[in-house]
Amino acid sequence: MKIGFAEILVILGVALLVFGPDKTSHYRYTPEFKKQVVEAVIQEGLSYQEAARIYEVQGHDRIQSWERIYLEEGPEGLEVERRGRRSTGRPKKLSSKVDEDLLAEVQRLRAENAPYYTGRPPAFAGGLPVIAETINEIIFQADRLMKLSFLQLPDTGEGYCR
Repeated sequence: MKIGFAEILVILGVALLVFGPDKTSHYRYTPEFKKQVVEAVIQEGLSYQEAARIYEVQGHDRIQSWERIYLEEGPEGLEVERRGRRSTGRPKKLSSKVDEDLLAEVQRLRAENAPYYTGRPPAFAGGLPVIAETINEIIFQADRLMKLSFLQLPDTGEGYCR
């Protein structure tokens, strides 16, 4: 039996009716269809399996990934083609304008922080004698408070002889 052009058009028309206008062959789905399915899952509380059965999507994990993309990137994220492996190559070059802005920002921050670069952190600016004196004061106050609590005396803040 020979199949002519008219018969092929009829077969294609039937296939379009069966698979719907929102889907194309090889299980590729349009962004509008993906959005419709994800919004049905979110608004109607459908499970991924129920949505896959109702909308005839191959694999409920596909709907789960659509929902993740929808929630993270918005409806526009569903329009991005994501087939194949992701690139592990070099990162994309920044535009020269962005590159210049970043260099200017680094130079501004270096100039702003230049007074703080003294060779040692700011906490040690006074040197070790200041730190040792502070530690001794903390120990003295702790000792004083322990003795007062042992004797059950109120803390007047006047201290006592060392």
